[in-house]
Amino acid sequence: MSKTPKLRVFRAVLFGIGAELLTILSIVLAVTVYRLGGHTAADIDHFSAQAGLIIGPAGGAIYTFVMALAALRGVTGRFVTHGVIVAAAAVAFHLLGVSHAPGGFQPIYLYADLAKLVAGALAGVIAARKAGGATQFARFPA
Repeated sequence: MSKTPKLRVFRAVLFGIGAELLTILSIVLAVTVYRLGGHTAADIDHFSAQAGLIIGPAGGAIYTFVMALAALRGVTGRFVTHGVIVAAAAVAFHLLGVSHAPGGFQPIYLYADLAKLVAGALAGVIAARKAGGATQFARFPA
């Protein structure tokens, strides 16, 4: 019986948090650049809300994918599981943030978090194919 590759949970969680921090940083950067344009406070508030709803979901999925690929470097197996752990950490960190956000949880956040999970799993599949390994999830004891 072959030995199951070790899960690098801590590493995957850190990369997932990093993905969410990069998403937040992208939104802040977009709003800061817009603010420099001399817009009114109402315009800035409107843009901030729109930036969060557009950049957040798209950026979250993209950053989760990229960070999952980075987290998978040096991993010898259980690629999809590692990718999903990265995504789950990004989702958890996101949910922590939106629980205190004005307006609360919005339906688009559900789609954004689903996209992160898909992105993490996809990164795992790609890494597994590059490594010539299986793409199956971790096996749990029977």
